[in-house]
Amino acid sequence: MHDWNSPQELQRDAVILIRAANIWTGMYFWEVLTSMTLERDFIKQRKVFQWQVLPYFFGRYFQAIGLLCLVSMVNSTKRSDCSIEHVLTFFLEMSVVFASVNFALRTIAIWTNTVVTSVICVMVLGHAGLVILNTVQNQGHWVPEGVCVALDPANAYRDTTIIRAYTMIFDAILLLLSVYKLAIEYKRVGRGSLVRCLLAQGMIYFLVAFVCNAIATGFLIWKPNFELGIIGAAPASVFTVVAACRCVRHLSELIAQKAQQFQSPTVTTGPMDFFDTALSQEGRDVYRSTYAR
Repeated sequence: MHDWNSPQELQRDAVILIRAANIWTGMYFWEVLTSMTLERDFIKQRKVFQWQVLPYFFGRYFQAIGLLCLVSMVNSTKRSDCSIEHVLTFFLEMSVVFASVNFALRTIAIWTNTVVTSVICVMVLGHAGLVILNTVQNQGHWVPEGVCVALDPANAYRDTTIIRAYTMIFDAILLLLSVYKLAIEYKRVGRGSLVRCLLAQGMIYFLVAFVCNAIATGFLIWKPNFELGIIGAAPASVFTVVAACRCVRHLSELIAQKAQQFQSPTVTTGPMDFFDTALSQEGRDVYRSTYAR
């Protein structure tokens, strides 16, 4: 049986972890630089700024700050007070919280139901509370090997696993709620392929976020060693935030295309037109005021 905790294996996995961190950071910043559509629209005042876009920008740039801290930490061997580790933990995890908020706002707009909205809001607060508690509780210290480690590694690892599992479950709930509601509405008014309709509504982004967090949670639970246990956390965070941001931009483009049809209700004729009736009137008003040109 392979010894995952041998010195050679640990050293090899540590090198892989550092290289992977650099790769994910480069990929994420490329994604940001090539997808500045909403930023340009708000700067040029093509869109009116609304609070609903705050999670988009917070998640997008919290992730950028967290990844910069990650790259700085894994590529440095100079003695540190480990404060950068706290910044890293907070910004990376909060970016995932904001990504879930983007998905949550989409789900709320589809349902516009008080009970569903209340449950989702409670879950969002619970998600944020876990991240803040994890950041406060788990302090780090410098060790002679030239890295920062948690004062209680077992507790820090357990909290990370709980947060990732919570994110996975939350994303799954949002995905199921959205697909269920869209399927019901589609049966009532839709024509054509249900799969095409769900793709048009951005459900693929919900699925990507869920799968990425499920893989990361699987590695955390498996934990052949510490390095391999956490190796899925960074890519899961990156892909979750990217998926959430793409979902928002996808919806913005869809609403911009359909903005002229909001003045009068129409019967849908295909998956792309399904947006007009997939949301309640309140949901359409929210997204029109936020994203429509």
